[in-house]
Amino acid sequence: MTKPPENHVDELVPIFFMGKKYEVPESLTIQKALEYAGYQHIRGCGCRGGVCGACGTVYRTPDSYKLQVGLACQTVVQPGMQLVIM
Repeated sequence: MTKPPENHVDELVPIFFMGKKYEVPESLTIQKALEYAGYQHIRGCGCRGGVCGACGTVYRTPDSYKLQVGLACQTVVQPGMQLVIM
């Protein structure tokens, strides 16, 4: 796997958390994106490695009406994603 150039800057994409819009770098996981947006995870962040399942998140993407579930520490944000932490 090659590294991006040092001057590479991730494009910011919009996500919505509890109805509020945030612009976050496109390469972040949901958990890191929320931290980037200013939230501190005190509860429910678990192991941060995808093992414990404590960071279960319900989300929707603009191209689908279906709800999806993923781990916030493993799922990468998508433009227009709407999130609710369980």
